Amino acid sequence: MSVWHKGPSPERPKARPMVPGSCLTTEAPTSDIAYDLHTNNGRVGDNFMNLIEPVAARIPYMVSVGNHEAFNWNYTNYKVRFDMPGTEDNLWYSFKVGPIHFVVISTEVYFFLLYGGLEAIYSHYKWLDDTLRQANLPQNRAKWPWVIILGHRPMYCSNVALRYCRLDSNPVRVGLLRSYGLEDLLYEHGVDVAFWGHNHCYERLFPTYDGKVYNGSYENPYRNPKAPVHITSGAAGNQEGSSNFRGARQPWSAFGTTEKGYTRLMPYNKTHLFLQQVSAEKHFEETGKLPTHRSSHLKIRSVVHFGSPWGCLFSSLLNSDKSMHTN
Repeated sequence: MSVWHKGPSPERPKARPMVPGSCLTTEAPTSDIAYDLHTNNGRVGDNFMNLIEPVAARIPYMVSVGNHEAFNWNYTNYKVRFDMPGTEDNLWYSFKVGPIHFVVISTEVYFFLLYGGLEAIYSHYKWLDDTLRQANLPQNRAKWPWVIILGHRPMYCSNVALRYCRLDSNPVRVGLLRSYGLEDLLYEHGVDVAFWGHNHCYERLFPTYDGKVYNGSYENPYRNPKAPVHITSGAAGNQEGSSNFRGARQPWSAFGTTEKGYTRLMPYNKTHLFLQQVSAEKHFEETGKLPTHRSSHLKIRSVVHFGSPWGCLFSSLLNSDKSMHTN
């Protein structure tokens, strides 16, 4: 099983040749779909839906909401074009693929108060708390050992122009007026990985909580990590340009690039994930190991050696703790 995880892309036809004969089982864009679904009286959205049809007709196309969906009054195009499980409006929900329990959240409740206000913030927070609490029960972790968040605006970033996610007051992390922030929930309930979009780049963090690095060890930061691993995957292309990196790298940032590309995620088994960032510009390919479980009710497991299951295209493992920002 493999999962592609990509951000907004006007270059969708490039994905078509990769589907036939591949092991792709789910595609989950991190919001800002089509740039934008409502543009030109919905014609851009119509064209985008036609472009993804060869993919969406064969595999689940699981969406999450971002600020560009909110630009259209109360997420209207987003709500009516998609039908996600267990929800009437697609704003937050969860689903399972193989050993992964994906939890799709809305970061926009903190920014578009016109669409629900404090009630939406509380409802979303309570739902996420309940969902993660259930996901972290021993009997559920035994079936779905990986708990992964899909959201739009990242909790952390190293990009110059996007100050909100560089601040300690980032509302996604700490909430509005320090109430109903989401980072504590992710940490307390043992979330393994959190994927984000919004920023037009790719950035991988070390295991991080409250601005501090909680690596498994210096030599193997992603082996038995003590906090979630955050991945921003928003480099699939857009008309606004890239979110550039400048200045000193933050201690929690392991790797970043503005090259256009997309992210592949594979659960190898109950103890090991593999992540691959594929550059459309062909300048690099990052393949790395992600965490074994760190939940308190689970025994520490050894990292298994990487294989090439299901015929997927993974050929090498890079030492992820030595990677640097590129532009």
